[in-house]
Amino acid sequence: MLISPEKQWLAKGKEQYEKGNYAEAIALLTQALAKDSTQLEANYYLGLAYVQTGDDEAAIPLLAYYTAHAKSSAGSTLEK
Repeated sequence: MLISPEKQWLAKGKEQYEKGNYAEAIALLTQALAKDSTQLEANYYLGLAYVQTGDDEAAIPLLAYYTAHAKSSAGSTLEK
């Protein structure tokens, strides 16, 4: 089964986030959202990565999007 590029960027971005490589996570997750801006997990992790780098201004709209849409999406729990 082929995985779409945005899902690959999401997976790699999450991996980099979990390793503490926030700049790399931001780059990868930004690519994922460029292809599909509605990805809840990408919005969430990109927002968190921006928080970790001190860029709250960039984080707020991403986390607000996640919060607004996660409640209405069936099965919206984040995979760990």
